[in-house]
Amino acid sequence: MKADIKLISVFAFICLVCLLIMTLGNKGINQGTVAQIKLGDKVIRTINLSEVNEPYEFKVQTDDGGYNIIYVENGKIMIKDSDCPDKICVKQGYAYSGSLPIICLPHKLSVVILGKPEIDAVAGGQ
Repeated sequence: MKADIKLISVFAFICLVCLLIMTLGNKGINQGTVAQIKLGDKVIRTINLSEVNEPYEFKVQTDDGGYNIIYVENGKIMIKDSDCPDKICVKQGYAYSGSLPIICLPHKLSVVILGKPEIDAVAGGQ
């Protein structure tokens, strides 16, 4: 019984240490992160988020007269306003990693985060 508790404690400690290492190791990934803004299939702007000194915003006008206002800060980006009916793109908030892009389907606009390429430790490539 005591051996089982020790084994569970050791396993939990190892999991905690691995989680801590992964969290601390991922902190530096966003440095040099690039946001790519596309309207349909066309890339309209590429922004290095780590080089943004002062927050700024700009308007993306669509061919049908619609718009999205993009707000950029150091390390993150968001769609601040849009005239689309559901405003899901605005409700998504900031993007700062490549896990979830910001998409405005009515305007065919996407904001995708492209990070530094990670090294594949198994294959040894990038």
